[in-house]
Amino acid sequence: MSNNRDNPLIHLGFKRFEPSKKLSGFVECYWFINTDIHSPIDTKEYLHPEGGMGIILNYAEPLQFDGIAQTAPCILDGTNTLTRELGLTGVLDAVGIRFKPAGAHLLFSLPLHELKNETLALADTPLKNYPDLYSRLSHAKTLLSKVSTIEDWLCKSLQPEANTSNIVNKSLQLIKNQNGLVTIDSVAKKLDYNQRRIERLFNSQVGMTAKEYSRNLRIKTARSYIKSNKYSSFAEMAYDLGYYDQAHFINQFKNVMGITPREYFRKKAVCK
Repeated sequence: MSNNRDNPLIHLGFKRFEPSKKLSGFVECYWFINTDIHSPIDTKEYLHPEGGMGIILNYAEPLQFDGIAQTAPCILDGTNTLTRELGLTGVLDAVGIRFKPAGAHLLFSLPLHELKNETLALADTPLKNYPDLYSRLSHAKTLLSKVSTIEDWLCKSLQPEANTSNIVNKSLQLIKNQNGLVTIDSVAKKLDYNQRRIERLFNSQVGMTAKEYSRNLRIKTARSYIKSNKYSSFAEMAYDLGYYDQAHFINQFKNVMGITPREYFRKKAVCK
């Protein structure tokens, strides 16, 4: 199903599709960007870390991640803990599969923390059947047929023997329900499970620690607060986000985003 209401990337020919019910537990979305050959693009977008990872199949100009061009046509965008800059230039024609946290665990036969903060060619990963998907997508005529092609490939490629731990799924849901405003110790106690075991499972199946996932959700909540002008001060916002002081909130926001909350607010104000 297409979901493109309030699309801020319409200038990139961006289209987003929801996965089918059978894949909704693993996949966040499928996305497509395609620009007119007569209207080359020169812009930058920002990719914020929210716990997932993705595959990008590129049919046009190389995409640039933090200023580094990825010339491989098939790219893995690993689990990230920091905001990155995506440079888009020239003519764009790319397809993306965005996995939910732990969703890609069923596709890659290695601990996902080995792919943390990595953007690399799929050829450098254990995944070997991606050339078939790349070729089939190039011949598909419509976006719906491309989505169907991706889903067929995923159903054949996912490894059922690599089932995600129920503890990971429950921990992810608990942390998400609280927008990251929860300690991993309290999650472990609620689930009556060993905290160190939870951390090991997160590293392997999500690709980051539970603490990093929780932190990034909290920063996501902070971004939404800043955009909505909900608070009159950053000190008040920091308190509601569970930080013990404003300085700690500002430092953590900058560590993830690369800019301070005030700088982020100013950028959003300029873009209105």
